Amino acid sequence: MDEHTFDARVNRVLSRIPMVVDEEGFAELSDLHMEAWERTLEIQAKSAERMTKSQDEGIATVSTTMFFETPERAATERAVAAQNAE
Repeated sequence: MDEHTFDARVNRVLSRIPMVVDEEGFAELSDLHMEAWERTLEIQAKSAERMTKSQDEGIATVSTTMFFETPERAATERAVAAQNAE
């Protein structure tokens, strides 16, 4: 943040979605996050191969994905209710 790179590109992404799901939804979201992780590694490998051939130094980045059950279900439910009220 000190280097002001977060907003340097218009196609950067930050997403946070508090939600309540059932067991099936939890499993589906877990699978989705694993697919994104696998695809991220594929993209990184292809990019590394291209950079080797082109001598491109690349762009320093970080990709972070978190998906977990929160300890305060009531707080999450309030967040969802507030979001739905908007």
